[in-house]
Amino acid sequence: IISSITVASRNLSDMLSSADTDTTFVFLCDDTLLDKSCGISDSLYKQTKKVCDNSEDAKVMAVHFSWLFDCISCATLMLATSYEPSAPRAKALWRLAAGVEADEEDQGKKSQFY
Repeated sequence: IISSITVASRNLSDMLSSADTDTTFVFLCDDTLLDKSCGISDSLYKQTKKVCDNSEDAKVMAVHFSWLFDCISCATLMLATSYEPSAPRAKALWRLAAGVEADEEDQGKKSQFY
């Protein structure tokens, strides 16, 4: 568990420079709309983008906190694309990490009428 931006930044830097392919970095994001950054600073977002762009092996996910509960309950790693966070910066990171373009996401929402 990483509890500070400094440690998160250090771990992301290590992911860029390491040949370890089993590392997964998960941003667990709460459901608040009051904190638009969800604790993800601009520099941390840029660093995460750099990891996603420059490393084929590094795995970074930004998910709604219910992802963790569902992974534990189902005893399997759930797909990050099903757990979109609410906060704008977390949502942008989710799109980046999941490879979802804003237009694709909007089309999907518009086509799902129940």
